[in-house]
Amino acid sequence: MSEALHAGPSTTEKLVYMANQIGRFFKSQKGETQVLHTADHIRSFWTPHMLRDIDAHLEKTGGEGLDPISLDAIRLLKSAPAGAVRKGLEAAGESHSREPGNDAG
Repeated sequence: MSEALHAGPSTTEKLVYMANQIGRFFKSQKGETQVLHTADHIRSFWTPHMLRDIDAHLEKTGGEGLDPISLDAIRLLKSAPAGAVRKGLEAAGESHSREPGNDAG
């Protein structure tokens, strides 16, 4: 049989899936902080390569497959200056208790 028949999801499909999982998790947050929390989590735990790949997907397709919260978070990460996401969370009275590389809480 052909290799293509056995191929799993592409890297981009996996990143879209993961971004949507993160966005769904933070959907329970206050409306104004859903996107900020999602963006903060992605920036904290995704590698630069993953961020470049999801940015390329955004440029190429407009973010096809991304849920609204995840799409807005990726757009925010692309356009916001360094530190803006965490400052936005702080301004909303939200704390950031995780350190990059520690996805335990």
